[in-house]
Amino acid sequence: MRDVVDRQVVDLEGARVIRVNDLKLAKVEQDVRLIAADVGLRGMLRRLSLEKTVSWFLDLLGKKIPEQLIGWDHVQDLSGGKISVPSKTITDLHPADVAQIISQVRPDEKTFIFSTLSNNTAAEALHELEPMLAAVLIAKLDTKKALGILEKMPADEVADILGDLPSEKSQQLLSLMRVRKATQIRKLLQHRDETAGGLMTTEFIALPQNLTAEQVISRLREIEPDAETIYYLYVVDEAGHLAGVLSLRRLITSPPDKLISEIMIKENITVSPEMSHREVANFISKYTLLAVPVVDQDKKILGIVTVDDVMDFILPPISRRKRRMLG
Repeated sequence: MRDVVDRQVVDLEGARVIRVNDLKLAKVEQDVRLIAADVGLRGMLRRLSLEKTVSWFLDLLGKKIPEQLIGWDHVQDLSGGKISVPSKTITDLHPADVAQIISQVRPDEKTFIFSTLSNNTAAEALHELEPMLAAVLIAKLDTKKALGILEKMPADEVADILGDLPSEKSQQLLSLMRVRKATQIRKLLQHRDETAGGLMTTEFIALPQNLTAEQVISRLREIEPDAETIYYLYVVDEAGHLAGVLSLRRLITSPPDKLISEIMIKENITVSPEMSHREVANFISKYTLLAVPVVDQDKKILGIVTVDDVMDFILPPISRRKRRMLG
């Protein structure tokens, strides 16, 4: 009992880190079994031998001390930095819940929990954390594990993390990545963090303007793009200049044999790679966009900034603080 009381544990049902004040036992047939962790005020008062006194006083006021119990099968012990039930229980949680748990525990426990996650879950959890914390977690992993996680992430998110790592570690990981992805990341690292170039992802869909709606739909089925990159389709001319933007709704509702050059939006809203992140956020908010293309001086598309990338500058202050709690 002493090994658990006053320890941090993970409530797997509520996806949060809590402190155990007392334990609840119950008689099951001929055995006495541990059935719940008491994480409320009642458990603390009981341990201090004040439960009866405080309860008596509150009864005079017509109030009760609420009992806050969490079933023991929904608890994962973090005592001593070791997890006492299989790590797959945390892996089964939503990545946002995993990130919330990691943000609430001690530094050594952050590393331990993160190291037990699968590469896919770890990559998705990093998306929910601030880049600085993500960099700390990656830096403490062995190179093979760190590389496996980074390979599952979009290039722009990897660039954010590598930008916060020591140069030697960053270059080591880049040298071991696939050439194409490493090249994308190096290009992103050339831009300052607080600019459109630093925010953008180079994963977007560019299509020649001589394709029909039916041909584009067939191509999308083949490449199976990520949800983030399919907000809009970008139409380019023979020289690679941005000619127009096509929404999925417009594509699906158009006749199959219609050329996309005839249904695309030709009045393009674009930003330069040097534009500040606040200005980009204002553009996205003003024109109610899900993403905005970043183009160079020749109007060639370099990448896109999505609404997720600038969410902190669009949300009201209270919502913004809630998002930052995960960091």
